[in-house]
Amino acid sequence: MNYNYNSSNRIIMEKEKILSKMISISPNYLDKNLIKTLIYIIKSKYEKTCNEEDGLILSVTSIENIKNVISKDSKEIHFFISFKALTIKPHKDMKLSFKPSLIINKGIFGKLYDVFSVFIPESNIKDWNYDKESFKHKIDEYTITKDKEVNVVITDIKFSGTKYNCICSLDL
Repeated sequence: MNYNYNSSNRIIMEKEKILSKMISISPNYLDKNLIKTLIYIIKSKYEKTCNEEDGLILSVTSIENIKNVISKDSKEIHFFISFKALTIKPHKDMKLSFKPSLIINKGIFGKLYDVFSVFIPESNIKDWNYDKESFKHKIDEYTITKDKEVNVVITDIKFSGTKYNCICSLDL
């Protein structure tokens, strides 16, 4: 996988992919604004949501296809909508960049997009010494603090309801 970097040298993990979802609307929405209504519903229902299959859906960028489905069991009208979305789905060996939110002797904690919890356990920072909410490298004196971005590689991952928990090691 290729990683892109923005102007602050932060790793960008987002990718655009096509997702498909079924939505239902009441017949009273069948008017000249139907497409706008469907786009509004897709965006409000799925943007900024996280699930195990798709990862975090940051934004809906375009609608690709809309098919309506008539149901015999419902008064609502169903639409099968394919759309492009900017997403992030963490995986093993993925590189991340984040600012720590908590540094203690047991490890370094952080979050990305409020749904990716990142943890570097003390077992993955053996060549480092803990010193007052920071870690200093034993040899080259490089210091990890809350105000510095840290580059890491995911070594283990778990999806928990609506968020991901990532165990990482340093990638300096």
